[in-house]
Amino acid sequence: QGFADDNGFDEFCVDIMDEDSWLSTLKEKIDLLKNDKEYLMSWYDTRDECISKNRIMFDNFCKEVSLLINDISKGRNNG
Repeated sequence: QGFADDNGFDEFCVDIMDEDSWLSTLKEKIDLLKNDKEYLMSWYDTRDECISKNRIMFDNFCKEVSLLINDISKGRNNG
């Protein structure tokens, strides 16, 4: 389940490969999101943490790409 496990969403995940119970599990999770404030807030907290973490990773990636492009550009101008 990769993304869910890596980002703390495993509690909210529904395994669709479980042919016998995925639909009932989905209905249970939807019911919890609609009726259990703590469960819903936990989902929002997990989502916010995931977004924050991935935004930082993306920003760092963009900085690295920018540095590489600048280095390549300098090399072409000096070559």
